[in-house]
Amino acid sequence: IGKTRLLGTNANFNYPLTAKWNLNVSANLNYIWLEGMINGVLAENSGLTGYSSFTTSYKFEKTWKTSVSFNYGAPDVMLQGKSNNYYYLGLSGSKDIIKDKLTFTAMVANPFQKNREYRSYTEGVNFTQERIRENPFRRVSFAMNWKFGKLKGSIKKSERSINNDDTKKSAN
Repeated sequence: IGKTRLLGTNANFNYPLTAKWNLNVSANLNYIWLEGMINGVLAENSGLTGYSSFTTSYKFEKTWKTSVSFNYGAPDVMLQGKSNNYYYLGLSGSKDIIKDKLTFTAMVANPFQKNREYRSYTEGVNFTQERIRENPFRRVSFAMNWKFGKLKGSIKKSERSINNDDTKKSAN
């Protein structure tokens, strides 16, 4: 049985630089405190963790749009160690095929890095361990999106009222 405490904050900033160019920055920053019993001995660890994301997108004339995203993930803090940090790069482009109906999108993630090496470091009273795992990191995807239309009519709001008829005097 252990205990985890976390103090964190999130921020998101979205700003249109021009009518066609947009910027989005978001971040999450946490300080974490961990404690737990391992073989009858109290173990404690603490540290900073979080992520940040920077995305910019540009709408070309009429039907084309492109975006670039750069992300950073801070190391994870674990009871007996931590992991390594990582970076992520995403590039995408989209084209409206049928105005306001059909959009085709192509995306590539991490085009310059085929695999991501995930490292975790664990320490105990009588040991130190480094675990290395390699996962495919580069990714290519294609998507087609169809918008089915707009809602016809309006959504009816329920009307609520209070009728204080108990304050009226009866006629008898």
